[in-house]
Amino acid sequence: MLFKDVIRKKRDGETLSAEEINVFVSGLADGSLPAEQVSALAMAIFLKSMSFEEAGALTLAMANSGVMLDWSRKVWMARLWTNIPLAGWATR
Repeated sequence: MLFKDVIRKKRDGETLSAEEINVFVSGLADGSLPAEQVSALAMAIFLKSMSFEEAGALTLAMANSGVMLDWSRKVWMARLWTNIPLAGWATR
């Protein structure tokens, strides 16, 4: 899939699929998308808006794009009550 087709699709008011949104977020995260294409899609989204499904897919893609902290109670309680450094606090 060419990213310019994703831009064109959104520019024309169509709904982006979760896969297309994942490609966008992955390209942002790894730097493989040129700034011009990122800004073109951002402008298309601004002008045509996003559906709730697109916004949800974007949120999930962004949340899953990097390192996630483990905020579970057991990890933080162990850290508070011991001098043992947190091991495995970040997951992918």
